Amino acid sequence: MKEEFQAFPEMVCADATYKLVDLRIPLYVLLIEDGNGQSEIAALGLLVNEQRDTLQWFFNKFKECNPACSNTRVFITDKDMKERSVIKSLFPTSRLVICLFHTLRTFNREITCEKLGITPAERYNSKKLMEQLCYCKNEKEDTYPFLSQNVLCEELA
Repeated sequence: MKEEFQAFPEMVCADATYKLVDLRIPLYVLLIEDGNGQSEIAALGLLVNEQRDTLQWFFNKFKECNPACSNTRVFITDKDMKERSVIKSLFPTSRLVICLFHTLRTFNREITCEKLGITPAERYNSKKLMEQLCYCKNEKEDTYPFLSQNVLCEELA
């Protein structure tokens, strides 16, 4: 774990899961992505709770055991504010971004016909465009020419 993290410390994904053991305590998983795009475990923590002090202890131990943390530029998390606050306090130079799953779920929940006064077709097109933007590999894909033609801006005006 430590060797993989030392080789690829730039981005860390942090998340907790609860359904692995019957104790219903969080298992924290910190993942990195290696040079082949594969996920590698950087750290595991079976915590007694998700209180701020416990999270602070876990992330601080991770930092102490991994000097390469000084090269971590991005943490990808869900929207848990306690977790994000702890990470920001211990890694002040790292950026925090919300994972793609939660971004798309929030977009889907908030972009509604009722809330925005749009038609179902406009909602569908907005969701489709957002997904295309999220999954495109580079700016040369079909989504960017679509945006550069100001089609979206014209429709929203």
